Amino acid sequence: MGKKVFRGSFCGEAATRSFQNPSAAAQGPSYRRAGETGPTRRNRLEFACVGALWQGLGLISLVLQTLVLGNSASLSAGALFSNLLLSLVQLALSILMAWLAFASFSRRLHDMNLSAWWIAGYIIPVTGVSLFFQEKWWLFTLLGLIVWLFLCFKKGSPDENRFGSVTVRGQEKKPLLIVFAVLGLLFAVGQTVYSRCVLMPRALAVTQQMQFK
Repeated sequence: MGKKVFRGSFCGEAATRSFQNPSAAAQGPSYRRAGETGPTRRNRLEFACVGALWQGLGLISLVLQTLVLGNSASLSAGALFSNLLLSLVQLALSILMAWLAFASFSRRLHDMNLSAWWIAGYIIPVTGVSLFFQEKWWLFTLLGLIVWLFLCFKKGSPDENRFGSVTVRGQEKKPLLIVFAVLGLLFAVGQTVYSRCVLMPRALAVTQQMQFK
């Protein structure tokens, strides 16, 4: 009598895995979609590299926003066209940043055998701080830096977990990890310093200039 395998359900998949790999059965059902072959996990070095990229893009986006503010006081056709072009570039950068951030955060959490829903555990308190405690902007920055360093240096699952096979740990060269982690840290701090020291004063100056016109 042949062995029945109940495919298409978590229970059947877990039962099948228990015969093939008893240690994997304890990890629960796999969350990899049918036919999915791409990586769903990202090791620490990969996360730090991509993270430094989108942190740098965030700083560039702030610079573009400053240029838009600088042209907003002028009503000439050239200034309006320049603002439109800069705004489109900034929008494209924002979409790219959001995609890179979500993808890198979720895959890094998968590497630690955690659901991507844990991102909400970071977004909700940080958003609350930024909305209700605007004078304590340093707290917003501090929370972000703590989460960044934690995800850069927290080791992932050593073996296969419910999100896929293990990423090659031999590729996590510690010197490179430290370099990209520090680079992302500097870009993140740079965004805060630039926003407080350059962007916000420029916005205030433009607002006052338009009120006197």
